[in-house]
Amino acid sequence: MLLPEQLSSTRGLLSLELEREEGRERAVLACLFQPGTDAADDARLRAALSPEEAAVAARYQLPRRRGSYLMGRYCAKAALAPLLGENDLRRIGIHAGVFGQPLVRHRSGAPFGVSLTHWDTGAAAIAFPDGHPMGIDGESPNPDRLHTMSLSLSPEEARWAARSPLLRTTAAWTAREALSKVLRCGLMAPLEFLAIAPPAEADGNRGILEGNYAHFTQYRFVTLFHQQAVLSLCLPRRSRITGVEAIAAVEAQVESSARLESA
Repeated sequence: MLLPEQLSSTRGLLSLELEREEGRERAVLACLFQPGTDAADDARLRAALSPEEAAVAARYQLPRRRGSYLMGRYCAKAALAPLLGENDLRRIGIHAGVFGQPLVRHRSGAPFGVSLTHWDTGAAAIAFPDGHPMGIDGESPNPDRLHTMSLSLSPEEARWAARSPLLRTTAAWTAREALSKVLRCGLMAPLEFLAIAPPAEADGNRGILEGNYAHFTQYRFVTLFHQQAVLSLCLPRRSRITGVEAIAAVEAQVESSARLESA
């Protein structure tokens, strides 16, 4: 099972083995913990961009927004690279669909998808086979946002969240957003349709929470309580994360891209 301590305090790249009755699949989770204002001028992140993406990044005037864009693209490409067998992150294209959903473009044409998220102090992405849809969302537990997030809770979710309002409300919010990315509806759908079916308890010893959705019963969620963020994954209900392997190649990929940029 995926555990929060398997993610480093700054960045992590993990290969996830997904088991189903009909076989096994592989997904890759990438995380980066860094304030967006610090990331805005990070040369390592810029080295992962294609010329088109670099032009997009340059249009963001606010350092926080530019940093979020850079971190999100970096995580998406870092997660996809092991699945695509690509060492140059610039060759992995992340384009926006008509609903803003990320679309993968690569010369191999391999059928992989990606879901990404970013918040004030980090970003994350999950890459997966197209036939095995997944979504991810992350947030820093922020007391200033608690009231806004609480307004969307169903009565059942509110009762469940009352025991630990900030963490559980953030968990419910991120689980909902992760589902909305799988459905490609964003938050345009009525929020009550995305509600979770509150689990009995979180596993405090492992720092994780697993549960189902109230209406979309073909999906479930896994929430990780990391020291810097609450991360939720949405995946098919019958899929189980049975193996986790840390990947150390992410730094090499970024450094390789930087060398190619300067060549």
